[in-house]
Amino acid sequence: MVDAVSCVKAQSPSFHPNAEVECEKYLRAALEIDPQSVEALQTYSSFRISQQNPEDALKLLKQSYALWKNIEG
Repeated sequence: MVDAVSCVKAQSPSFHPNAEVECEKYLRAALEIDPQSVEALQTYSSFRISQQNPEDALKLLKQSYALWKNIEG
């Protein structure tokens, strides 16, 4: 699955110049494989925050929360 720390660190200019594009590609791929992956949704939300896109981040976080609250525990 996608590593949140790696994706957030990928936003740093000291990393590979295509890191942001690659990170988004892997996040989308993770959600194609498992659209109900709360981890991928939360990571994607964090990624959107790092891009200063709070509207998309909130949407993704709400999707993740909706899945979490339906998990029996």
